[in-house]
Amino acid sequence: MDLGSLEPHQIEVLRRATRAKTELDRLAHEWPLAFARLWAPECRTCPHPSRVVRAAFKWHRGMPLVHLDGMRHECPSCGEITLRTNQQVAAQTMIGSSVIRAAFALGGNRSSKSELGAHLDVAFALGSDHPAVRRWLEANDLDNHLIQPGPGRVWVSSLTFPDAREYVRPKLDKYMPSATRRRSWGADNQAEARLPGGGTIVSKAVRQGQGAYQGKAIHAARFDEEPRDPAVVQECDFRLTDHRGPKFFTMSPLHGWTPLLVEYLGHMREGKALPSDTVMVSLVSTDNVYIDPDEMLRKLARYSESVRRARLLGEITALEGRVHEEWDRAVHVVPAFDPPQDWPRFAGMDFGFRNPFAHLWFALDQRDDVLHVYREHYQRETLIREHAEAIWSAECCPSCYPDDAAGSDGWWSWVIAAGKGDLMCDTCGGTGRTEPEPIERWADPEGLSDRQTLARDYGLVTRAAVKSRRVSFDALSARLQIDGSGKPHVVIHDNCTETIREFEGLTWDDARQAEMETKGDDHAHDVVRYVCLGIAQAGYGEAVPE
Repeated sequence: MDLGSLEPHQIEVLRRATRAKTELDRLAHEWPLAFARLWAPECRTCPHPSRVVRAAFKWHRGMPLVHLDGMRHECPSCGEITLRTNQQVAAQTMIGSSVIRAAFALGGNRSSKSELGAHLDVAFALGSDHPAVRRWLEANDLDNHLIQPGPGRVWVSSLTFPDAREYVRPKLDKYMPSATRRRSWGADNQAEARLPGGGTIVSKAVRQGQGAYQGKAIHAARFDEEPRDPAVVQECDFRLTDHRGPKFFTMSPLHGWTPLLVEYLGHMREGKALPSDTVMVSLVSTDNVYIDPDEMLRKLARYSESVRRARLLGEITALEGRVHEEWDRAVHVVPAFDPPQDWPRFAGMDFGFRNPFAHLWFALDQRDDVLHVYREHYQRETLIREHAEAIWSAECCPSCYPDDAAGSDGWWSWVIAAGKGDLMCDTCGGTGRTEPEPIERWADPEGLSDRQTLARDYGLVTRAAVKSRRVSFDALSARLQIDGSGKPHVVIHDNCTETIREFEGLTWDDARQAEMETKGDDHAHDVVRYVCLGIAQAGYGEAVPE
């Protein structure tokens, strides 16, 4: 622009406009929530009225729809009425009544359910009377009845601390004021953000367990993805009592009607209305105007119908077909290798004679919390002594391991000398082992007699596994899920052929699905369940910085 060609009054107008834009940019940086916009659906036929918006995206951006009621929306251009989900309407439902104590945003992948949660987290931390929150409410056409006046204390829980660091905290960063002070925000442990004016957001992880959820009264709590520990949810209830605050759940319901969903939303399954203090909203992935709907549909094409409905529509579907719909050989099976010596080791076993006896070895890569199943022993109609022999010989030094039968005097002499490091062996350095001893060796709790025999006669001490099917299935499913970086948190080495076969062949027993009973061989599968739950309950599964 040639300033020399402008009249003085035109230059003044331009100067004021530039100053106003600079001021808006400063305010948007300092108080981003005030400028944050929740999405509303668009027409799939009529183009967006803004050429700038149309040019900014590779896919079609349509005319913004007008919300009528429920899921009904109308295009102001062509007049077509369609059923669509709406992030603004979802937010209004979640804060539109002062009696709400539990609100569920069930969304498909990339539906921005967690983004909605981050808006609410910051709004509760700042308080409804804060200018930024008032502007956010007005700009998104929201009528607040739930956010308290004055600054609040908010807990935001992810499943693990790596999840918090990689996915949850960056979303909070987008909406928290620029002057927010953060503590441990980039670390894999509990972190805290103190907002200007006194509000606080605490980033927690469900795997911390019930004890970490005791303490101060809070104004709101949000769980990003479904928590697997009912004691943690119950503890949050007590922390919310003083301020009569809500629990928010932003999640994709990938595990069907779990106990949590039955407890809070089970009325829907029976065709009844939800209690007045509970609300549920849905967000469909392809309604989100910020993602390419065709690309999302392509990614979901290889999944079963039930999984597609959960990942696309956020729909709670009955468990059907294969037990692990999330299983994908391309990502859950990896080439076999010897885990590094510094990876913690675990083991587990399921007893059987006519049915197979299964013993599996596990190594935990703590850098990204990936559990490796790296070896299996899987035999039918074999004596307990032979199983003990196979376990010992797999873990111990091939150069000095004795020819004496396991349990014999000569064998015990070797075990005692190995325990003292007194063996004359260059391969193992006198320890008798070529890999670390398992920290824990979990076993089927119903096999008490076999466990006692292994400990007394063969020096293999085991811990009784927790047999609860629902809790252990949740622990296993949590590790099988593909995270935001495209990887699972349990993998099976390709030499463990029986374990892979069981995972790929296990199906639900339709007649006993409510009890999570299965059909097909599940002996190695049970061991993986035991160990996933054992690691979660013992707290071994948190990743540590490199």
